[in-house]
Amino acid sequence: MSSCTQTQNKDLTATALLSKTMEAHGAEAFYDSQIEFYHDISKYTVNYSREGRTNNSIERQVNNIDYMATYNNGLMQYYINDSLQPSTSYNNKILNTRLDAFLYTFSIPHVFNTNDVNASLLADATINKKTYHSLNIKFKEIEGVYDDHFILYIDPGTYLIKYMAIDHLITGEVKQFRRYVNFRTIQDIVFADYYIFTPSENSVELHQLFERFNSRDISEKGQVILDSIRITPANK
Repeated sequence: MSSCTQTQNKDLTATALLSKTMEAHGAEAFYDSQIEFYHDISKYTVNYSREGRTNNSIERQVNNIDYMATYNNGLMQYYINDSLQPSTSYNNKILNTRLDAFLYTFSIPHVFNTNDVNASLLADATINKKTYHSLNIKFKEIEGVYDDHFILYIDPGTYLIKYMAIDHLITGEVKQFRRYVNFRTIQDIVFADYYIFTPSENSVELHQLFERFNSRDISEKGQVILDSIRITPANK
């Protein structure tokens, strides 16, 4: 039996739900702030403007050698000890996964404020015996471009994202289901760590992943913990 029920609040539109979710996660403080945090041995820097401009980076030090990759409005650059490296000297897919895709999903729901987002309501989902709003996020189709797809499972009381299903170009070789934990608010922005789960076969539909999670028919692949979070105005 499916663990879905029909959407409870008939007056809540997809646009309104997305807006409430962004507000609950601290959208006003998120935009035009510079956010720094550590995950494993890497330091990440995130800056999204309200207009969608990005200026992100990842840094790590190994054997006293400094490595840094930057992603500025679509331009990827890679440095070793502050020396710019030719694009042929690194694996672009790995950098995209560690920088662009990782920080894009880190910045959800705030990155969904662009005009190409198509949001729609799905039936409410019951996960671990609690009911959540289900917000389906897709994008205007562009020929030849991978069709990214997200489903946000939103607490109806707090409008915080508690679970998320992901089919993304970079991480999309395997669909993901995420469970968010350890919520904390720092300077009005909500942060959370998360567990990553994947199905045994990638043919499963994205909207079925939460049912796999409920039945424990899904594999835990790791945990992402955000450490030493620091926030400053982007213009400082």
